Amino acid sequence: MDPTPTNLSVLDLFSLNGQNALITGASRGIGAACALALAQAGASLCLVLRTPPPTPSISPVHPSSTTSTDQNPDFNLESDIPIVQSIRLSVPNAQICVIYADLGDTASVKGILPKALAALKVLTRYENASVDILVNCAGIQRRAPAEVFPEDDWDQVPVHLLLFKSAHLHFHRGLFS
Repeated sequence: MDPTPTNLSVLDLFSLNGQNALITGASRGIGAACALALAQAGASLCLVLRTPPPTPSISPVHPSSTTSTDQNPDFNLESDIPIVQSIRLSVPNAQICVIYADLGDTASVKGILPKALAALKVLTRYENASVDILVNCAGIQRRAPAEVFPEDDWDQVPVHLLLFKSAHLHFHRGLFS
């Protein structure tokens, strides 16, 4: 006997409705593909991008809401950023917020989770919003033979792992579901 219900689509079987994903490196490549797939499966997205837009028209209001006029420079819910527009072409009702961080800076990386939680709280309108999925696709590329690879470049590589470390600690503390 086949245990698969015949009245459900594949996406229903793998639904991520109610789940929140934090994605670095989402502006292109594998990160962009992961963001699109997670949105198609129903997850709310918090994208970590490298630099803020040149003109900050940032509003912590969900695009379908027009009641709040508060401004928050830490995240953006009404975005004309190309990756957000691209995802919304395929998933018009996708819930997406954008936060900004310099992944080459330790302090900036350590601030990603608090910013993401604040943004997701507003985006999902859920007081206890959590990060359920972490996709860490950001990377750096430095080219040099190992024997002459600059020490400063070596020092930047582990910074990308700090986000995983922070998330891992929160997962085990039960702060994330």
